[in-house]
Amino acid sequence: MHKWGKRLPDVIALSVLFIYLSPYIIFPAHAHLMIHDNLDSVVGWYKMIAESGLTFSPNNAVFPNLFNGIPRGCMPSELDFYTLLNLLFSPVVAYCLLIVLQRLVAYFGMKYLLKDYLFKGEYPYHTALISLAFALLPYWPLGEFCVAGQPFVIWALLNILHGKKTIYNWVIIFLFPFCSSDFVFSNLFFLPGILLGMILFFVVSKKWNLYALLAWGLLFILSAVSEYRMFLLQFSHSFTSQRTTFFTGDMLNWKGYAKMDLFLFLKGQYHFYSCQFPIILITLLLSILLIRSKKYYRILAIPLIITIVFSSIDTFHLWSGSPYFFKKLGSLGSLQMRFVTLLPVMWYMIFAISIYFLLKHTAKSFAISMVLIGSQIICLFFNLNISDYQGSAYNENAFYYTYINNHDLAHKSFNTYFAPKMFSEAKDRINYSGETVLCLGFPAELAQYSNFHTASAYLGNFPAEKKQQLVDIFRPELNKIKDSTKLNEIIGARRFQYYYAKVDDTAKKPVNIMLDSIALKKMDIKYLLSKDKIEDCVLLHLKPIGSFPNENRVSPEHLYVYRVQ
Repeated sequence: MHKWGKRLPDVIALSVLFIYLSPYIIFPAHAHLMIHDNLDSVVGWYKMIAESGLTFSPNNAVFPNLFNGIPRGCMPSELDFYTLLNLLFSPVVAYCLLIVLQRLVAYFGMKYLLKDYLFKGEYPYHTALISLAFALLPYWPLGEFCVAGQPFVIWALLNILHGKKTIYNWVIIFLFPFCSSDFVFSNLFFLPGILLGMILFFVVSKKWNLYALLAWGLLFILSAVSEYRMFLLQFSHSFTSQRTTFFTGDMLNWKGYAKMDLFLFLKGQYHFYSCQFPIILITLLLSILLIRSKKYYRILAIPLIITIVFSSIDTFHLWSGSPYFFKKLGSLGSLQMRFVTLLPVMWYMIFAISIYFLLKHTAKSFAISMVLIGSQIICLFFNLNISDYQGSAYNENAFYYTYINNHDLAHKSFNTYFAPKMFSEAKDRINYSGETVLCLGFPAELAQYSNFHTASAYLGNFPAEKKQQLVDIFRPELNKIKDSTKLNEIIGARRFQYYYAKVDDTAKKPVNIMLDSIALKKMDIKYLLSKDKIEDCVLLHLKPIGSFPNENRVSPEHLYVYRVQ
């Protein structure tokens, strides 16, 4: 009975987590999943790698599925955890298994961090429920464990700093770099943040820890090893990434920068949701008003200052004065300083610290703290606080979008979104055998999922000359854009390529689109797939092959196929 009592908080928390994850576990093929930066891009990349036979090929091997051939090094590494999942399982099972593991790692990592280093064995229900709230955050799915796994890494490093030299610490440190997605997306910024925290620990404790420095060094080296393909490509003289040609857009003055910085601090960014508004912020303000403790203020100040500074760094590139500083960094200046990757852990540490001191210093603290934690869990469960600092609401919550709001157009199941039956019929009609196709009016990733080789992709890192080839194809339409200062060529090309799939009253229908026929042939494009019928196809040297309805009636509702003459 005593053992059961100790386990009860975990049983309650994990039971609630199971309900939240039930769409992924019980009927994964029908779970409604996030489309943006997810189904419309990353999911397809990993499926292509797994089915290409090029998973372990050299960096310079030609990957034929995209842009009429790109280097294998442009695609995710075989050392990435999700790549291996796709080799072992179907795309649906691999995806849902990743999400379940992601949330379990988030729960147990936060639980051990709080239990051992904040609550220190006290308040097991609070420990379990705060950990549950952290596990319910709408993590960007294909970020893997870059945010969800941070509490475990911090716990392992704190164990080493405190002389707890167990094998678990080193297992966590070894595995994390291979399970945390893109190095530039996360670890490049997480690791300096961790190093800063270690240095503060050394200064306060007045002694260094060689094992901790060794562990940090191992994290850094393995993070680079896990993305070795990217580094080899970066230092290749024959490769220039299209990322170097990105358009920065309108810049903000000091007032606008300060406003954007405040919004990021309060609301977060959708790739790294903290969902701190409003419950965690209310908890913070309430604790500051109720607790009169210098110790509390000193402890709270550290994560709060780090959160403020990291928010400012992340929005720095939006300030009109930032290009001067970025020019000094050379090619590194093209990187967005995503120290925001640490904000979810920082906000949850602030949340936990505030709850802990409320419990220690406030009357009726148990009831107040449970109401606050419960409110945060309810907000996350039912999508009540999902809007980031720019007003975006791209979040993964299959519970809400499958059971409650299953008509939301930004979340669909695998089969509904990818429409494999429609694309299979099109492949049979043209007797498809690996020719390059151009997609109009919908993301090329839908065709890629059905094993079409496409002339475009939402891929972030590919040769700049491939971008130019796409721009040349859409040149007749790009020349119609009047405000060239606000819309650069690649954004324009993407607009004419597939943005019609979204609601955009300013965009012209692609039924009258003008393409450069010579550029189409130069890129060796054999077929054009469009969600709309192209009325002037003869002028574009296109021969209609047929149209195929989508029984799911999710864009594209019809697929029109043309052969390039």
